[in-house]
Amino acid sequence: MRKLPILGFVAVLLFTQCQNNDQPQPQAPVNYGCAENPVACELVAANNKFGFNLFQRLHQEEPNDNIFISPLSINTALSMAANGAAGDTREGMKNTMEYLDLSMDEINNAYQYVLTALPLLDPHVQMYPANSIWYEKTYPVKVPFLNTNQEFYDSDVNPLDFKDPNSVNILNGWVNDKTKGKIPTIIDEISPDAIMYLINAIYFKGEWRKQFDEDKTIAGDFYKADGTTVPVHLMNYGGEAEMRYFENDKIQAVDLPYADSVFSMSLLLPKENYSLDQLINDLQGGAWNDWQHNFSNQEVVMYMPRFKMEYEKVLNDHLIAMGMDLAFRPGFADFSNIADDNLFISLVKHKSFVEVNEVGTEAAAVTIVGIETTSVPQYVYVSFNRPFIFLIRENKSNGVLFLGKMMEPSEE
Repeated sequence: MRKLPILGFVAVLLFTQCQNNDQPQPQAPVNYGCAENPVACELVAANNKFGFNLFQRLHQEEPNDNIFISPLSINTALSMAANGAAGDTREGMKNTMEYLDLSMDEINNAYQYVLTALPLLDPHVQMYPANSIWYEKTYPVKVPFLNTNQEFYDSDVNPLDFKDPNSVNILNGWVNDKTKGKIPTIIDEISPDAIMYLINAIYFKGEWRKQFDEDKTIAGDFYKADGTTVPVHLMNYGGEAEMRYFENDKIQAVDLPYADSVFSMSLLLPKENYSLDQLINDLQGGAWNDWQHNFSNQEVVMYMPRFKMEYEKVLNDHLIAMGMDLAFRPGFADFSNIADDNLFISLVKHKSFVEVNEVGTEAAAVTIVGIETTSVPQYVYVSFNRPFIFLIRENKSNGVLFLGKMMEPSEE
């Protein structure tokens, strides 16, 4: 397997999971990366591919709107749920998340490795991640499912009275706390059929390794796709600055490191003869795997806007279209590792926040997966494959207009 550099892990930096920040933190694994754990490298590559696939779909639906998602936040929450799935439901979830031939044991162990290590790699970057499972307190959830998520995803497990109106406030309060107020709420109500919510939340704050001088920020215009402009503040170092840079016939790209350079932000600008649609298609097709290796130190004059963005999306339809349809189908989904009832995923909702300025970046993301129970219809099976009587009638007076007996059907 080709070794991925640390930058390969940066694509998932915002959406990781670690121990409670009030507890003593273990040291990061020595020689963290693909050579140390090849399966974790496969997991990261799968998360990246899933993210580009989903991003392309969101762009197609919202070509003129801002988008900001966390591939790993979404994958983490769905992987927690996949531990409760079985059979074709689990395989559909795994395939959609691009896990291919990885077993759930391999996925869980790789998550434990990645999610434990990433928050520890740079002591100057704040990362406050958390996973949690909330279930209706009277519902008989299978203990092995809860234990697996506690062990490998360090998930809090909380029984809750879903019928209590205050339970919505409790869930949202947890999210608000874990994202330091950047995402105050994730749900408005609890469905009467809900039995469980799985949540991944993350708060991230990193200062640029080389900060922009606010006195050098200038007023400028940002040119939108339709040719119109909006006023912005363009940040600049005050002239040439050495930075990681890459250029080919399609894009110009810079890579701006945070703190100790473990984490960074890569910005990709399509050239005039190369559209944003083409760029997103190429990312989905694997171009990033090659481009990320080609950055080199160069003197660059760069301007970039300050910006702040909030994003919110229910992902059900997109995940169904990507191949996870069985998990969302009441009466057909198989989550028998959670409970023996007929369960299905009713909601996958994602919210995110990011602010970029002269000092650095502050970001947060939350993904919630809702699990509901449904009664399987008691189907009556009948096949008219032997002689039968049939009639044609009018329903005002229930008069029989025609009456027949079929002994040997013929289409001639």
